[in-house]
Amino acid sequence: MPRSSAAAEAAASQTPRFLTFEVGDRGFALPLSQVREVLPMAVLADAPGLPPFVQGLLDLGAAEPPLPVLRLDRLFPGPEAPGLPGLHTPIVVVTAPGAPAVGILTSRVQGISAAPARPLGRADETFNGCAVGILTADEAAQRGEVAVLEAGNLLLAEEQERLARFAEEAARRRQAVQETPPDAPDAGTAGEQHP
Repeated sequence: MPRSSAAAEAAASQTPRFLTFEVGDRGFALPLSQVREVLPMAVLADAPGLPPFVQGLLDLGAAEPPLPVLRLDRLFPGPEAPGLPGLHTPIVVVTAPGAPAVGILTSRVQGISAAPARPLGRADETFNGCAVGILTADEAAQRGEVAVLEAGNLLLAEEQERLARFAEEAARRRQAVQETPPDAPDAGTAGEQHP
């Protein structure tokens, strides 16, 4: 490999990569290392007492606890995104060291950007401390500034604990339903006589 190609390849491999997406008219990005997967819109379970910034819980199967799906338009200051959730509302599943996995309800996933991010200045919107930079890529400039989020900063420790309790309760309910024999009476109808 020619020396210049090797240097260019090494530089490209060191350029941070981000998944870019929109929530309403606002652009966001997450480091690709924090993105576990992107899912199509799914049925979300509602649980009494969920905070308004949680759209619902996503059941990923028995191996994992239900995943809280966040609405950034309700978590951050500003107007709610119209049309959320919709038929084609992708969910970005993110993880960060020391923080539980969460889903983010998006209006649209744009793609992967390999571009440097500049640090936030005093006048920049930090989205309650969740944003850690601004993308400077040409595609970001075409749609305005794109805030780079840190998945570990999305929720306060108290919010993480509260959502973990909701997920644990939902997992217990799921387990109880799976363990109930098909011919067992429903707890709400136990003792009732049916013709």
